[in-house]
Amino acid sequence: MASSLLCSETQSRVSSVLNRDVKQYGKKYMFDCNEDTCWNSDQGECQWVSLEFPNSVRVSELKVQFQGGFSAKTCRLEALDNIFLDMLFVITTLILFLTPHPQLSHTGGPCSGQSKNNV
Repeated sequence: MASSLLCSETQSRVSSVLNRDVKQYGKKYMFDCNEDTCWNSDQGECQWVSLEFPNSVRVSELKVQFQGGFSAKTCRLEALDNIFLDMLFVITTLILFLTPHPQLSHTGGPCSGQSKNNV
């Protein structure tokens, strides 16, 4: 199992937070290692998570865990400043796009872009 690439200098951004309630649903809960918390996105067609590392990193594994009952229809991974080396990504910025699964979206509630993301 690979070790985490996240460090205190890693900058993260998200597309939205449910009801703008960052105290309860903010991005800080994506990486807190607590199964009872998670980032909750607001509704929308495409939700995303962006990670900017202080230095180039080699990514060999990406884990995404969705909150129970929610999942994305598609996930797209984009790497900026990428160099392919030994079939692994060497990057400085990682962006994960999440598109809701239409059968699992709920009107009036959070969309299926909810994610607990481990890098």
